[in-house]
Amino acid sequence: MKKSLILLDTSACSPEHMLALQTVHQHVDQLCVGLYVPPSKSVKQQLSLLDQYIWLNSNKYIDELIPYCTETDLHNIMNFYPIQELWVGKHYNTTSFTGKDICENRGVDIKYFDQYISFIYHTIVK
Repeated sequence: MKKSLILLDTSACSPEHMLALQTVHQHVDQLCVGLYVPPSKSVKQQLSLLDQYIWLNSNKYIDELIPYCTETDLHNIMNFYPIQELWVGKHYNTTSFTGKDICENRGVDIKYFDQYISFIYHTIVK
């Protein structure tokens, strides 16, 4: 069974994110979501953290929800969690991002998907 990871932030309760989850879920066996939770309250959120956790945890496309607060937490997830794929937005294809080196060292496939926010449409990049 191939376990995949997609990383979201606490604004993840949007139609764009839900469509991304649906699209990615169609191409994986098990979808884990790393949910970035900012350590400070400086980020204004429309839903409380608990509301977002409940919303995402009940999403039928998400098999496991993994909250994290820091880059160290993310490194630990990337290093020790048994994932075979990481899904990120296509805009990260030409830039570095946290955990990319870990994926390359561990042999984790990095998959990219398009994000057309204005159309609320997502498609897989092959």
